[in-house]
Amino acid sequence: MVHKLYQKRVQDFLLSPLRAVGTAADVISDQEDSVAQVLDIPPLTLVNRTSQQGYMLILFPEPIPWSRFQQLPAMARQNISWLSRISHCASPKMEHKPPEDQEKQQHQQQSAATLATEIQNFGPILWNALMTHCHKTTEGDNTNSLHPFDIAQDLLRVEVHPRDLVEPLCQSLQHAAFEATANGASSFAHKYDENDAYDGPIELTKSNTKCTHKLVVILVSTTKTETRPEKRSKTSPITKAEIQGTTTGTIVYWGLHHRPSDNSLMDFPLNQMATRELQVVPCSCATGEETIPDDKTLPNLTTIPLSRAYYKLQQVYEEYLAPHKDTWQWHAGRGLDLGASPGGWTQVLVHSLGLSSVVSVDSAALGARVRNLPQVTHVQSGMGDLKMDEAAAPFSMVVCDACVLWMQLLDMIRDSVVPKVKCCLPCVWVLTMKLPYKKAGSIQSNIDKLQSRLDHLLLDMAKVLYPQNDSDTKTSKTKITTNAQILHLMANSDSERTLILTFT
Repeated sequence: MVHKLYQKRVQDFLLSPLRAVGTAADVISDQEDSVAQVLDIPPLTLVNRTSQQGYMLILFPEPIPWSRFQQLPAMARQNISWLSRISHCASPKMEHKPPEDQEKQQHQQQSAATLATEIQNFGPILWNALMTHCHKTTEGDNTNSLHPFDIAQDLLRVEVHPRDLVEPLCQSLQHAAFEATANGASSFAHKYDENDAYDGPIELTKSNTKCTHKLVVILVSTTKTETRPEKRSKTSPITKAEIQGTTTGTIVYWGLHHRPSDNSLMDFPLNQMATRELQVVPCSCATGEETIPDDKTLPNLTTIPLSRAYYKLQQVYEEYLAPHKDTWQWHAGRGLDLGASPGGWTQVLVHSLGLSSVVSVDSAALGARVRNLPQVTHVQSGMGDLKMDEAAAPFSMVVCDACVLWMQLLDMIRDSVVPKVKCCLPCVWVLTMKLPYKKAGSIQSNIDKLQSRLDHLLLDMAKVLYPQNDSDTKTSKTKITTNAQILHLMANSDSERTLILTFT
């Protein structure tokens, strides 16, 4: 279960080594080419809260290698609510509602009380799953392993979405357990309170570390409306749809995990644990001096990121630069960081890429832990009036995370930066594209415009950067190959993209 702003990025990341992404809107697709199904978790299952309305459930019918989940960046894991093996799916018979007042009912939220009554039917199904649990373990065992729940010894943790329904579902599960065990274990009868979810034959726990079994249940309410088009009238050319009737119901997905077979899955660091990995200690924006309280000390402060933006270039390094070190040779020259303040990207150039010399350009102050690095030279200047010392060149890595709209940034790079810098060949440019967001569709519209400009941009940059090796002339000594990639990194906002330009 992933936050909606990260759904596609996480989905693409997990499926990138497999094959293309396929999505569906309502139920699991039967088509062979469908790899993943995305369910938008609707607010209609909730009443008084809006928790997790911004989350989407991604179902992968094909197993994803566990190693791929372990490669998820902390920025992605921070926005994942649940990661579970979903092994079963059940749907009761759909209820048909009469056609009157259907247009109003279609947009009306289903109350949790109604859904709580409906999920009573799932108690016996889930109890049976506990007693006959069978799955393939995640530790490399290819044989089926039986791990039935021992009601006398085991502890069960139940996770339910929406959370409002955890008690009704646990009550239903406890009732089913009581009905199944009452004959053989009558001692449950005197202490069983059907109104208390945690009182019954099954010993429940809220602790993720103490539980021996974890049951994950996701309930999704569905609504399907049948319509019939009306004929166009003389006054209205628009064809209207007459609502004939609506069917509603609930689909329940669940999976059961057992220790130690699923230890890695049950203890996988998500949410708050991932947030702790994303350590950021900012400095003073005005002076760049450290602002850590006297009573708080951090080891090796030099390597701690100054800003969240640090993780953008860090992901580019780990997933795109490191695998192409020999081809792109980004380590052969020096680094140039445009719009560098407070210095998060300069930190990556020095500590991760290991560049021996980095020029950081910004009229604002650099963080003290960055400007004091022996590899860093701070040029206090804007990109528009950049004056570059010849001794600082040539550059094999040029990066920019300035807060400038993408159209203005590309014009500035082409007109004010490229004519003043000397670059190696090969050379890599990494630029953050800030996309204006005014209405629905604005982001994709700007991405399309950006894509259409890239061929001309690369050609213009190559002509100026490498006049002796012009890729557009037949007399060129060396043919220059250019390439551009537009990425949506985990640390990018919804209205940001990262552009990688390579000249080889």
